[in-house]
Amino acid sequence: MRTILLGFVLLTQAVAGWATTATATTARIIYALPYDDAYRAFQTYDLAMGPVGEDAQWLFLNYEVPPDLIGQAGRFMTMVGRIDGEGTFVQLDCSETGSEARCARSGDRLACSVKFRSLEADPIQVEAFLRAKYGEDGNLAARLAAAKSFSGDAVGTMDVLLQQSVP
Repeated sequence: MRTILLGFVLLTQAVAGWATTATATTARIIYALPYDDAYRAFQTYDLAMGPVGEDAQWLFLNYEVPPDLIGQAGRFMTMVGRIDGEGTFVQLDCSETGSEARCARSGDRLACSVKFRSLEADPIQVEAFLRAKYGEDGNLAARLAAAKSFSGDAVGTMDVLLQQSVP
């Protein structure tokens, strides 16, 4: 068994093939809903990151699901994936929710198509959350449309930029 401290979360892996050294990495992740005029100003979300780790064979992403889309803050998801032999493709999976992302890698950038599962949101809770967070800013209808789109078919894209941490 191998334990690695990455940022704030302790990840314990008992995965055969895990390399002897792993690199602590930071990442910037932008999640985008499929385009729709009804919420175009609210279709992208800069995801709050937890730790990220990678080695030659595995990639770990830990990030907060956009609170505006599910009506609550602090819902983190960890996705783990094996990097293909050429290092150009990663299939990420979340064992907790069954969510998955298929990613093409080019250098330090991943372009992912993602399907979230088991993240149902209560529309009343989402509306209350958005009203408390933004008040009556004139954009409630568009924000609610984005959240409704996400809860109806939680698909989208993630653009992930990996950066090596400074020791």
